[in-house]
Amino acid sequence: MKIGTKNSFNTKSSLSAEGQTYQYHSLPTLASATGQNLAKMPLGLRILLENLLRNDDGDIVRKQDIESLLAWSP
Repeated sequence: MKIGTKNSFNTKSSLSAEGQTYQYHSLPTLASATGQNLAKMPLGLRILLENLLRNDDGDIVRKQDIESLLAWSP
């Protein structure tokens, strides 16, 4: 399986700008889907979370890995 092909939380979106289309994973979509308040998560952890979403392939990065980071508590 290719890296990032699973999209376990259906967060993949696209953005068009200046004739180019870019793919990204929406943290607000993830927050809505999981009921998590990601605004309270430190920026560094949100960056790691987006990285896990991008690389979600069900093998190297699994849905459980993303859920573990979502369960972070200060």
